[in-house]
Amino acid sequence: MKVKVKTQVYLHFMMIFLIFGGIPHRSYGQIEVSSEHRQTLVGHTDWVRSVDFNPKGRIIASASADKTIRLWNVKTGKHEQTLTGHTAPIRSIRFSPSGEILASSSQDGLIYLWDITTGEHQQPLIGHTGNVYSVAFSPDGEMLASSGADATIHLWDIHTGESQEPLIGHTGNVYSVAFSPDGQMLASSGADATIRLWDVSTGESQEPLTGHTDAIRSVNFSPDGQLLASASRDATIRLWDVGSGALLQTLTGHTGTVFSVEFTPDGQVLVGGGRDATIRLYDGLTGTHQKTLTGHTDTIWIEYQPWGSSACEWRTGRHNTALGSCRHFSESGIWEQNIETYRGRKW
Repeated sequence: MKVKVKTQVYLHFMMIFLIFGGIPHRSYGQIEVSSEHRQTLVGHTDWVRSVDFNPKGRIIASASADKTIRLWNVKTGKHEQTLTGHTAPIRSIRFSPSGEILASSSQDGLIYLWDITTGEHQQPLIGHTGNVYSVAFSPDGEMLASSGADATIHLWDIHTGESQEPLIGHTGNVYSVAFSPDGQMLASSGADATIRLWDVSTGESQEPLTGHTDAIRSVNFSPDGQLLASASRDATIRLWDVGSGALLQTLTGHTGTVFSVEFTPDGQVLVGGGRDATIRLYDGLTGTHQKTLTGHTDTIWIEYQPWGSSACEWRTGRHNTALGSCRHFSESGIWEQNIETYRGRKW
């Protein structure tokens, strides 16, 4: 069976690009990808380091080394708002599950929580002593995790701004944090080439997962919470069994650091992006390579978020998701996937 998807690509220096289509599902045969230019978003004056979709699908946020966050209307491409406050390049942004709050972290060591309606931020969350590389909301939106160059992880109450005792175990930069889908576990990865799984309620860590031979830049859980994917400077992506900690698969193909790894919302496809300027798609269960997307000319980060109010549900005959990629030289992109369905089957 052949599945057709349409891709629209936008590539240019120091700009943001909207790219639609091009992410296949596993086990449905040959994939055809076509491309068509649609929209280029211009505004940042330096590298774009992070992008995130509002869960409602109307807004995309972008964060840059120019110390600003910009909010864009996804449908029209219109710039709606610029958020300022950080005094150094911004490294990570994440919307809360409700979409009402945007968290940002920066090389200034601060974390801000922004009210998207007013554009105002609360008092900064202060606890890290250096670059804050990553932020992630818990699934219920009540807690924010952050990780930094000080080798610590903080868990913040978003209402009070208070932090629990920092989680200590890594021996260098902690590049990535991710909550499990049930919110009970937090995964972290860092420059020490280890992954740690933390019990959110107790702050205790299991034995670290080892296998990578260089810094691990990204970790993410599968939607069912049974698998963990990790991406590393050793040019590999690895799949781990969360329950046992066993290494299941080592995925090769990238020729440089893999900076980002994400499961599609249905868990069927694993997507990696890296320094080799490619996006590689793997079967989310077997690890088999499916497709390589090219077009960027430098480092790629990836962000995959549901498009619309209900993630991965079949709605009015279409399965809509979105994938954003962020390039090292102020480029970012979005892929929107539309797979036709008929009586519950994908066509």
